[in-house]
Amino acid sequence: MSSIHYKSRMLNLKERLEISDNSWTMLKAYDDYKTSRIDEGELGRKVRLSLNSRSSMMDTLLQCVQIMNDKPDERKHCLDIIAALGEMIKMRDQPAETLSFLFMKLPEELRRMCYNLYIDGVMKNRQSTSVVPKGERNRDGCTCVPYPPRDCHDLELHLAQTCKQVQKEFMTVFYQRFTISFRCACQMGYHLENNALLKSEVRQISFHWAGPNAHADISLLHKMDLQSLKITISKETGKYLTEKEEEFRRYFRPKKGYHNCLTETLGIEELMKLRGLKVVQVLHAPRTTSQLRTDAERHALESLLRDKVLRSRDEDADNQ
Repeated sequence: MSSIHYKSRMLNLKERLEISDNSWTMLKAYDDYKTSRIDEGELGRKVRLSLNSRSSMMDTLLQCVQIMNDKPDERKHCLDIIAALGEMIKMRDQPAETLSFLFMKLPEELRRMCYNLYIDGVMKNRQSTSVVPKGERNRDGCTCVPYPPRDCHDLELHLAQTCKQVQKEFMTVFYQRFTISFRCACQMGYHLENNALLKSEVRQISFHWAGPNAHADISLLHKMDLQSLKITISKETGKYLTEKEEEFRRYFRPKKGYHNCLTETLGIEELMKLRGLKVVQVLHAPRTTSQLRTDAERHALESLLRDKVLRSRDEDADNQ
């Protein structure tokens, strides 16, 4: 770090990373400070007294975040430059003993801006704002038909791998911004139970209503701060019945060829207990016609849920 300007000059980083002249001058001053050619006070004055330099440094810092996403090979150089610029930005008003730079010392607004710029780069040229969990982790014993969520992306989020603090802040921004899509209720339940940050910060969820524990998995949504819910239905949805319906079937046998209704399906009661959402949508599974439920069922379920889940929690409390 002590020879960042020299190293940058030898590697032609000014042109490769398009570093502005003002930032380049400040990186030279940073090297002078690190090699004791100038003292802390002089470097601090350079930062304090030049608005153009501070503005250029901020622009270069954000530009380096974008370059890390577009050009992973430049990540080490970008991190060195971000560290140097960040230390100088914080240096102007701090005593010498607190001058060591950490990205986490940047203002929260700036860190969030960096995270959003990084996400913009990752999602470049992608139309959908839905993403799927990384890998195939799921509950043991899940036998649900794997309906892949439509128009979703499986992303490589390298910035989340830097350190635990950055991971927490970055993933908070990420979860609040995107719809997280699950191929079945089992997978949704697994991730909500094993990822506390996801459960506390995600605002938009999409899942295929299916699974032998759908009632328990859906009940995990009750205490979350959800704003939007998309539910995909199919013939697989009616495979498991509510406890009450299972008891009825012991005495009332359905006719041959009868397809289980959505109102008899495991999880319907838990869905109807959801409150405080702003958007709810019911979709057909993207499969063959033989797996689809009728448009009338989709429309009826969507109407029922809109009447229930869009109510505020306070409204329910007032009616009790």
